[in-house]
Amino acid sequence: MCRQKRVDSPFLSIESFNRLQPFMPYFKLYTLNGGGESLMHPDYLEMLKTVKECSSPSAIIAFNTNAILLDEKKIDFIVSLGINHITVSVDSPVKDTYEKIRRGADFDRLKRNLKQILYSKKQYNTIHPYLIFQMVVMKCNVQELKEYIEFANDFGVKDVCLTNVEAGNQDENDMGMRLLFHEHKL
Repeated sequence: MCRQKRVDSPFLSIESFNRLQPFMPYFKLYTLNGGGESLMHPDYLEMLKTVKECSSPSAIIAFNTNAILLDEKKIDFIVSLGINHITVSVDSPVKDTYEKIRRGADFDRLKRNLKQILYSKKQYNTIHPYLIFQMVVMKCNVQELKEYIEFANDFGVKDVCLTNVEAGNQDENDMGMRLLFHEHKL
């Protein structure tokens, strides 16, 4: 087991992050994620901007979010930067189930933010960010998979990741799956 030293802040400092700048032109893929919601980092948008400015034009920049902390201004900024991929944690297409799983989250806000991403992409005439939905499959949402695919399709999402949460019952062949829906309406 790896022991970690306790730190005062759960976030990578902007100073530590900025020490990576000389190396950024050489990276091909950036997945700016930490342990938890990416957008909780107080300097997250600044970090995205730095990566975009310092990386090569062919670099892929991606991150995960539950999309609840997004707002119109942040979405516009992210789309205008040209971030390539955003994986959105959406554990249910049903309001009651979603809000039961993600305590404190607002399903209607999630949908508004997803619609705003689509609107901003249209305004900037871009396909980016490419949206990916991720669902942790549990007993309370497994029966919603067909509806989940339809929900994803409503937002133009063609890439859905399903992961299993059943601790202790997983082996290397049962960790999850990724489904790609290429131009198919399900």
